[in-house]
Amino acid sequence: MIYAIARKISTQECYNNEYEVISLYYSFYEAFAQSLDSEIVIKTTKTIRIGDSINSNGDAWQSGYK
Repeated sequence: MIYAIARKISTQECYNNEYEVISLYYSFYEAFAQSLDSEIVIKTTKTIRIGDSINSNGDAWQSGYK
């Protein structure tokens, strides 16, 4: 597994779980040590890259708006 440090990038209600990946780590502890208070650490897959948008589950982000 890979751990992503991510920053919330959406404030609208229908997009409220969109995060931008800032950096990736193989160790949760290393990711946690490098994260800031305004960022979160999310377990994700190897297909996610820096700059991608992900949801709070670590999956590629898709709009909840219909």
